[in-house]
Formats: sequence, C-alpha cells, structure tokens
Amino acid sequence: AWRYTGTTWAATDTKTTANLNSIHGLGANQIWAVGDGGVIRFWDGSTWSIVGTGSSATLRHVWAASASEIWAVGDGAIVQRSSGGGFAPLPIPGGITSNLYDVWGSGGAVWMLADNAVYRYASSTYSTLPAPPVSGLRALSGSGPGDLWVAGLGGVLARYNGATWLREKTGVATDLL
Repeated sequence: AWRYTGTTWAATDTKTTANLNSIHGLGANQIWAVGDGGVIRFWDGSTWSIVGTGSSATLRHVWAASASEIWAVGDGAIVQRSSGGGFAPLPIPGGITSNLYDVWGSGGAVWMLADNAVYRYASSTYSTLPAPPVSGLRALSGSGPGDLWVAGLGGVLARYNGATWLREKTGVATDLL
C-alpha cells in the first residue's frame, strides 16, 4: 500500500502478498484494508498490523462507522464484523452463498450488496430489500434508508427510495464501479 506523507508517496509494508481489494479509514491513524484469502490489515498511523478473521474467503469491501463498528464482506456471502478487535463472522441466514461486493451503513443500519440483492442488518436482525431491477451490481452508497444507490456492470444505476427501486438512465454501457 502507498501512503501520502504530505509531500511524497511512500510504500508501506502491509505484511501480505495478497491482493488488497478495499480500504476505508476514519482518520490518519484508523485505516482498514481487506483482500484475497481473508486478509484484513489495520493501519495505526505508522505500521500495518495483521487482524484475524478465521476465514480464507476473499474479502471485497470494508466499511467502518467508528473504531468499534467495522464491517467486511466478500465471496460466499461472508460477512465479518469487528467491535474494535478481531473480526468475527456474522452470517446472513437462509443459506445465502452469493458473493458480496460492497457494504455501507447509516443510522444504525448496514447494507450489503450482492450481484442482484441488497441485505440490511439493523437491531441484530438481517432483512432483504426488494430485488433491484438490475443485476451485475458492484457498488452501494447512499445518505440513509430512504436514499440508497447501487451501480454496476454495463452502466447499471438504480436508486432505492425506501419503498421501491428506480432504474436510472446513465447513457453509458461501461461499468460503473
């Protein structure tokens, strides 16, 4: 991983040769990175440390609400959650095995994105949102439960208004990631 020092870019030792797929930070001293083989790393401002997951599944995205609420998602519907130490699995019930590509949260709820599904975790319970009108989804964000956006392969873009999905015209056929 590369770190900008304020004047130059400097290489840092992440203590892994695995591909790192996502990075999220709360500040210069609180940054998490996830990658292939279940790799999770934490940057404390001076060095990367190894964080245990107990999983070898590829992790595709990491998101942190605070230093005590960090989420990572990946292949085979893997969901890992940390309260500030190591990560522990928090499986989606119902035998879900789809790859999860993104995770994002707001107001005490966390959403996880699969190819053609969105899962919500709030108050210690999972639920599934109505199916988006598209597939090939890879990115998720929003401003709250009534304003979720998903983007993906082939120029796909859709918005969830809290009740229904609306497909947005992008005018492009390239992947939106």
